[in-house]
Amino acid sequence: MARGGQPARASATAVGRWPFVGRTSILDSIGEALGAGHTAAVLLYGQSGVGKTRLGNECADRAAAAGHPVARVSANRSLAQIPLGALVALLAPGRAGEADPSGITDDFVKLYGYARRVISALGDGRRLVLLVDDLPALDSLSVALLAQLVEAGAVLLLATVRDGEAVPDAFLGLWSGDRALRVDVPLLRRGECHALLGAVLGGTVSASCVAGLYRASRGNALHLRELVLGARADGSLAAVNGAWRLTRPPAATVALRDLLTIRLETVTDPAERAVLERLALCHPLAVDEFPDEADRRSLARLDEIGLVRLDESGGRMVAELSHPQYAEVVRGGLSRLRARALLLEQAELADRRPGGNVDALRVASWRLAATGTADPGLLLRAARLARMAHDFPAVQRLAGAAAGAATTMSGGAELLLLLGEAQGELGQPDEALSTLTRAAGLPAAPPVAARLAVARAMILGYHCGRPDDALAVLRAARRALPGQDEVLAYAAAGLFGDADETAAALAELDSVGPRAGRGTDWAMAVVPALATAGRTDEAVAVAADAVAEWHGPGRGAARHASEPLMAQALALSEDGRLDEAVAAARRALAQALDDGLDRSACAAGSRLAGVYLLAGRPRSAFRLYRDVVSGARSYGLDSQRQLALCGLTVAAAWLGDVAAARAAWTELPPAAGPAGAWRVVADAWLSAAEGDLRTAIGLLEAGGDEARRRGQSTVAAALWHDVARLGRPDRAAPHLVELAAAGRSPLVTARAAHATARVERDVAGLVETVNAFDGMGAVLFAAEVAADAARTARAAGSPRKAAALLARATALSRRCEGACTPALLAAGSVEPLTAREREIAMMAAAGLPSRDIAERLVLSVRTVDNHLRAGYQKLGVSSRVELRAALQLAK
Repeated sequence: MARGGQPARASATAVGRWPFVGRTSILDSIGEALGAGHTAAVLLYGQSGVGKTRLGNECADRAAAAGHPVARVSANRSLAQIPLGALVALLAPGRAGEADPSGITDDFVKLYGYARRVISALGDGRRLVLLVDDLPALDSLSVALLAQLVEAGAVLLLATVRDGEAVPDAFLGLWSGDRALRVDVPLLRRGECHALLGAVLGGTVSASCVAGLYRASRGNALHLRELVLGARADGSLAAVNGAWRLTRPPAATVALRDLLTIRLETVTDPAERAVLERLALCHPLAVDEFPDEADRRSLARLDEIGLVRLDESGGRMVAELSHPQYAEVVRGGLSRLRARALLLEQAELADRRPGGNVDALRVASWRLAATGTADPGLLLRAARLARMAHDFPAVQRLAGAAAGAATTMSGGAELLLLLGEAQGELGQPDEALSTLTRAAGLPAAPPVAARLAVARAMILGYHCGRPDDALAVLRAARRALPGQDEVLAYAAAGLFGDADETAAALAELDSVGPRAGRGTDWAMAVVPALATAGRTDEAVAVAADAVAEWHGPGRGAARHASEPLMAQALALSEDGRLDEAVAAARRALAQALDDGLDRSACAAGSRLAGVYLLAGRPRSAFRLYRDVVSGARSYGLDSQRQLALCGLTVAAAWLGDVAAARAAWTELPPAAGPAGAWRVVADAWLSAAEGDLRTAIGLLEAGGDEARRRGQSTVAAALWHDVARLGRPDRAAPHLVELAAAGRSPLVTARAAHATARVERDVAGLVETVNAFDGMGAVLFAAEVAADAARTARAAGSPRKAAALLARATALSRRCEGACTPALLAAGSVEPLTAREREIAMMAAAGLPSRDIAERLVLSVRTVDNHLRAGYQKLGVSSRVELRAALQLAK
């Protein structure tokens, strides 16, 4: 896979036959039907391009593999002009020893007898499974002959039918006798698209890339294929940091445009064509927004033939083209003058709507598309509406069109604020900072000035990695805007929280006193602070209220739906409710992807990956972190990229992939100041993976003390728990007990119980901790504690209890996606390794020669070799080649 934004070479399947993905349940049900003696026909219905033909061929292949005789024919409109045109290859001369059948086509009885003998020969006396692609396109003679063969039981018909087309009357009787199965072939789901794209492109495909291609294709397999080919050809689909991404919206191939053009050319009525053109330019439109009644009749007809979709879910009937690619094709065929006239006409119609309620967003967009300009005031109102909808490309387009007039118009500062926010969201931090700096020099009402300061701080802190400068902007604004304390304090608290300064974040929130509201902005700032301070019950309650408030009638539009969900995922995870945290983080990621918000998708992906890691799913976390690294690099999110690289290092280390862990760590730039908690954890686990447990433990101890100083109780507990997991519970237990007593986090309490029970060699206490971690969903921790309990029981002379605990550890570890951590080492051995033997074995397994190990540990080479030989004997291995596998818990 290429790095640094260079396109990677796609799999050969990208331009050849694509793999068949998903639809297993459909295949199974069809397979059962084909094997049932009473079934006479199976018909696959679906829209063009949905994959009916491919599904039919997969079914036929399965039938052939099961021993059924199979034949295949394809019908089309051209062959329908020729009697038996589609069946001619099946009934070719010489089959079954018969003469040329062409002379008997006028004698149906003789033709049928000939066909029966041919079919019998093909099936070797058994019923033939005949796949007919596009059944309605068969000529009438073929229909009659095939219907008789099906009725006689000589043929089991497996056929495809396009939505909206009628099945020939000759086959309708099969349904009345319950002898036919209808299967509606659905569009691909997003998950199926993801799996398909991963197989086709031969690597990791970013979630945002999948979402973009899914939106553009609507799950139509043919359209998806052509969009991928088109995007690969023009370079808009490329690999960035090991993940495939779309650098701009995908464009269809000429082949797809030709196919869609042919479909659209079936519309010959001028009024219907006009409706298609209007929708292609102005969609969606309510039915009552069309100029006259004739348009509504045309809409009804276009809906019937599947080119237009009507939706009443919002209480008003709205029309749009049934597939986004139709709009591209229709627009491509319009002259500039025709498009301009339609856009301006629709804008005038909207302006004249009764009641004076002008839809500023659509009117401004139409006028801008028609003439390249619009009234700056209208563009500002439209940009506000687009911002409320989180449509940042539209915000940039609308506000950018009026930016030249910002210094002379009323509301110029707000206009540039909107433009700067959009530029930041779309991965243009330098442009955003320039725009926002320009806006800061214009007159602005205090609320707008406060928003400007927050926007500048966010760009400086999150995009540019300059948190001190960001805080300076907020402090200056707070002095200049005393009435805007709350919003500025919330932003500062968020920056402090991201800088691992929980105590400072809480102090910032306390500084605004009782005037502070209890809205979503406050919740977004206070939840992370409460969660990391160990007040997880409060954090969970506030986050739940924030999620409910956002979905309520009074929600603030400046926040996207993913944000309160991310806060909720953090609170739940620190409270030890990991299954619920995974669900919340998944919802956050889905919301961001659905709305095409790449920055929010990076943040939500990072949050979900962190929860996966805590839940003991390092492989899932690794995939997500790699996606986040790619996205953060693409969109200029420096702090997010560094966080994801730390997570990637830890996930790889837990998987025992030392090379991947080292590669991720090497990509991290040097720390500009004191190392944050995530960097400490990544450094420590890389050292542990490379066998240097002493360095790892030292890093974690120092990091734990620093996190506690900063008020990060749950973070400090995680670091100290890692010390226990790496073999020094005696050092960790006092700190963990103190942290558990000071907070109210069940997860911290379980961490403390684990370390304490290990120090006291308390098997019963360890078993209770296994149950606690397992109940929380922290499966890797549960597996490690079970392994500790097994070794402790064995050392106490309880082999039966040790065996039972080892079995439980093994079962738990199988749910951990291949995790290979030191706490799982030698859990299945007859005699456990000593701490020194384990340390030396890990270094040897990481590839270090004995001399290097001796230098690191200040031992003689002979001592190192003696410890290795002892470890080999206990683990039942004879060489370093076998050591790595033996150090893993049996899976």
